[in-house]
Amino acid sequence: MASTAGPNTLVASRLTPEVAAAIKLSATIENSGQCTALRHAVVECNEGEVEAMLSAVPTVASSADALRRGEFAGLLDTAGNVMVKDVEGYTYHPQQPNVAYRVSSELPPDDLAEMWRNVYVDVTSPPASVDSPDFLASLCAWLVSHQPISVAVNADDDFGLAKKLFERTGQVVFTVGDLATPALTCQARPQDGEIFGEFPTRRRLLETTKFPVYVPSSTPAYNTTYCPAYLTSRGSGWSPEGQAAQAAAIANAVSSDQVRGYLRELTDYLTDALQLNPKRGYGKARTALYGLQTTPLTGQLNYIRCGPDTSLDDLAPYLMPFVLTNAHSLLALSIAPENSELAAALAAASLSDSAAVETDAQFAETIGANNAYNVIEPVPNDYPLVGQFVSLLLCLGHVKSTKPDHEAFIDAFSSSPKWLRLRS
Repeated sequence: MASTAGPNTLVASRLTPEVAAAIKLSATIENSGQCTALRHAVVECNEGEVEAMLSAVPTVASSADALRRGEFAGLLDTAGNVMVKDVEGYTYHPQQPNVAYRVSSELPPDDLAEMWRNVYVDVTSPPASVDSPDFLASLCAWLVSHQPISVAVNADDDFGLAKKLFERTGQVVFTVGDLATPALTCQARPQDGEIFGEFPTRRRLLETTKFPVYVPSSTPAYNTTYCPAYLTSRGSGWSPEGQAAQAAAIANAVSSDQVRGYLRELTDYLTDALQLNPKRGYGKARTALYGLQTTPLTGQLNYIRCGPDTSLDDLAPYLMPFVLTNAHSLLALSIAPENSELAAALAAASLSDSAAVETDAQFAETIGANNAYNVIEPVPNDYPLVGQFVSLLLCLGHVKSTKPDHEAFIDAFSSSPKWLRLRS
C-alpha cells in the first residue's frame, strides 16, 4: 500500500485579504511538509498581488521553536538546503528566496512537479470568472486528471460553485469556506469523521498501490482476505432479497458458491453503509458529511474490459457495487469478440444493453474518444475485505464547512447525487 502525492488546490471566487492569508498558510504549512499543503491556487489576481500574499513568511529554527512560537506555517531556517532552485517559469520571492510562484491564465501543465518540502505555488488567474462554464469544466477535468488529496473552495454563492466542484471531482478531502472565513487545503480530522485518504489518479491506481490508503481504517485490513470455506458457506443457496433485479440475476448466475458468498459480503456491506449516507461528522469546530460516493458526475464512465477468458465469476464482484447502487449509470462493459459465453451470460442477466463487443483496438478507441474515468480488468481475486475492494471502484471521503453547526451547508450537500445510494 502506498501513499500518493497530489497538487492540492484552493479555489476562490474573489481575492480578499482572508483568502490571501489562507493561500499563504496552506502553502507554507510545516515548510510545505504536510501532504495537504497547497500547491495550486485558482483566483483572479496578478503577480503583484501574489508577491504580496506570500510576503513576510515566518522562519523557525526547528519544530520545537515553531511550537514555542505557535507557528504552524512557515519555513525552517535550513530550507535552502533542500530548496530546488532555478526552475524555469517561476519567480522567487524578493523577500524570501525559498518561496517561488508562477501566475498564469491557464491551468498548470500535466507534468506539474509536487515539489515536496519546497514552497512552490502555481496560481491560475482565470481569463473570465472562476465559475464560467468553460473554465469550470476545464478545472474539474484537471482535478480529475491530477487527483489532489485536498480541494478547498471559497465563495459567497450559496454553495453553487462548491457543489459543482464536489460533484464533478473525486477528492477525499473537500472543504467549503467563504471569502471572510475561507477554507484551507490543510484540514482533516479523521477522529471527527473527516475521512482522510490518498488516492492515485483512478485509471493508474494499480500502477501505484494495491489499495488506496484512507483513515480511519484498520491497518491489518489491507492485507486481510476471507477464508474460502467461509465464503462458500455464505454463498450456498443465497439469493439477494429486496435488491435490484440485475444484482439478483448476477448472484443467481455465478457458478461458484465462493464467489456468491463474496457477492453476499459486498451486498451486506453496501446495504449497511448506505442505510444512512452521508453521515454527519462529530467535530464541534466545523461541520462535516462523510461516506461512500459515486465516481465524478462529469459524464465520464467506468469501463470494465472483459478478455477472451473472463468468466462471469471473474466479473461479478466488479459489477456488484455498480448494479446495486446509483453508480450503475456510470458503468460500461466491453467484451472481447471471442467471449461469446460471457456475452450470453450477461444477456441472461439483462446486462447486455450496457455491454459492447469490441476488439482490443476498438476498445482503445472507445476509451480514448470518451475520456474514460477508469478502466477495470477483472481478475480472479483473493477476496480482500469488501471495504478495501469497493475503494478500488468507487469514491469516498468527506466534505466539510469551516463553520460549526452549519445547517445550510448540511441542507445543500446532504442531498447531492454524488453520495452513493442503494438502487431501488
